[in-house]
Amino acid sequence: MVTHATPDTRENALLRLFLEWPAEDGKPEEHIEEILQQFERQQATRGGDEGQSMKAVGGHGLQKLVRVLVEDAVNALNREHGLSLRCTSDAELKRRNPPANLDRVKRNLLIDYGPYGMHLPDADVVVYHAETFAVICIVSCKTSLRDRLKQTAYWKLKLQQNPFTNHVRVCLMTPDKDSELSENRHPHRKNYAIVSTDLDATYLLRPSFEATAMIKPFTDFASDVSDWMSGPLGGGGGGG
Repeated sequence: MVTHATPDTRENALLRLFLEWPAEDGKPEEHIEEILQQFERQQATRGGDEGQSMKAVGGHGLQKLVRVLVEDAVNALNREHGLSLRCTSDAELKRRNPPANLDRVKRNLLIDYGPYGMHLPDADVVVYHAETFAVICIVSCKTSLRDRLKQTAYWKLKLQQNPFTNHVRVCLMTPDKDSELSENRHPHRKNYAIVSTDLDATYLLRPSFEATAMIKPFTDFASDVSDWMSGPLGGGGGGG
């Protein structure tokens, strides 16, 4: 009898592939799509659910990989510049009775829908200042763009509409599975136009592509966060 791995176990298997990526093959963050493909082949040999189930596992696994990447970049900034940045996620902020620090962060990120209540934007990773609880940026990640990109652009628009949240940067990280963003060609595709105008930055997790001021390699993320820290609420303040 074959025992199938639970989604959490499979996500951890994907994270292991990422962490054990051979250094001679390049930086793992530039080979996310290859790691995902290797993971899918590995799981296929073991049996288990296909289709939507595997797609969901891949999506949740990517979130874990991006969390590792972002936390590493943030920790490096803290060491190099004496900063106090931390990472969390919308799932952690939505928990009932969160710790006091995360409750403060949550209050600094809520969007007011008037009579329909206060709601958090979707955010796979939230980078915030541990002393002021000011939110520096939120990160959304997806293996391919599709509707998720429009959702990310929507949250940027909503955050901009309120003076308490309009400093929050919104960025996307993706291996760009469908290669919609890797070439700056004319006429531009709709998604290319959206990331070039409606988000603060998009980081492609792939080895080579035609970078622009808005579509960048992940290695630019740390310097961008450092720049965003110098914004109106980055270094101090932040309400809550």
